[in-house]
Amino acid sequence: MAQPPTQTEPKLVIVVARARNGVIGRDGDLPWTLADDLKRFKETTANSPLLMGRKTWESIGRPLPGRVSLVLSRDAAYRAEGAETFRDFDKMRARAREVASLMGSDRMCVIGGEALYRLALPLADRLYV
Repeated sequence: MAQPPTQTEPKLVIVVARARNGVIGRDGDLPWTLADDLKRFKETTANSPLLMGRKTWESIGRPLPGRVSLVLSRDAAYRAEGAETFRDFDKMRARAREVASLMGSDRMCVIGGEALYRLALPLADRLYV
């Protein structure tokens, strides 16, 4: 009897725009605005959960279409309207895995900031730089 196809575990991927000098942000925003970068970001993260820190969430200012936003904050009282909030990175990752599976996505996208990149880098399956 044929076995049903199994869905593979969603991969943890890091998506980062980085200048040659290593800068990933400036004053709560990207240090540049390039249409091709934004298009690639949209294509890479489409239909996937986005894992981000509070400052990244606040710089975006809203949920992005076709994606689920998961926000990590040290502040237990912090709430991000339109996103799920977490204080624990492992719990956020577990929820991202669940959301990715529900969405039929093969990835969970870490999109910043620096502290979250540091937590995710040792666990990442792929980097989009």
